Amino acid sequence: MNKKIISYLLCISILCTVFFKVSEKQIYADNSNAMTLEEAIKLINDRVNSKKKTKFSTINEPYVYPILPGTKEWESFKSKSEMMNACQIPSEIIDSMSTEALTLSVINHPLLDTDVLSYDNYTQGFDSFVSDFDAAKALLEREDFAVNLAKIYLDTPVLSKEEYKEQRSNSQNTMLDFTVKETVLAVPQVYNLFKEDEAEALIVIAKNKMKEKSKNEETYGTSVNTFFTVRAAVSGKSNRKMDLQLY
Repeated sequence: MNKKIISYLLCISILCTVFFKVSEKQIYADNSNAMTLEEAIKLINDRVNSKKKTKFSTINEPYVYPILPGTKEWESFKSKSEMMNACQIPSEIIDSMSTEALTLSVINHPLLDTDVLSYDNYTQGFDSFVSDFDAAKALLEREDFAVNLAKIYLDTPVLSKEEYKEQRSNSQNTMLDFTVKETVLAVPQVYNLFKEDEAEALIVIAKNKMKEKSKNEETYGTSVNTFFTVRAAVSGKSNRKMDLQLY
């Protein structure tokens, strides 16, 4: 093939690559302006309220685990299975819990952070947790689970340096709270449960949380951009158009 033709084709290839990269960034910019934070908040709140069911209304408070890390009983356990068995929620309670209460119960599970965050692959980590925890299996079957978790995330306050000092919260727990919620929201098993506009609203809310947390990195540390870090790690396994916003 003529060298001039080869050079010509090479130039076209480079230009196409640049074009698509710029296009992706433009899509990111366009989508980020498509929904305001106020609109995103309203959408999530409205969806949660519209999906409330009377079937799961007997118990509206999260489950209180009888044995927790730091107790003598917990320290006596010799294996992860013993710990998990001690934290199983009785099926009759699961069936009677509102989705919000069940979501909070799963998020508060003492082994969730260990199972999910200790894996290099977040998807496998979450699958491992779900396979061991009956309440998580039940929660994934509820159509309003994802949007309820988004609502809980939305309502989780980002503390300023002053607020943090006043409340004397534990820095590690404050960071971990966001890390766990954002990691679970970002894994495909949960993220793919959102409708397109709900996913867009979540992206807008997560970007705002990241902006707020970046003002207090002493407290939030690596959790400043957890949601987007995890989404980037697993985006190859998701077909959502919103994933373009990660680049």
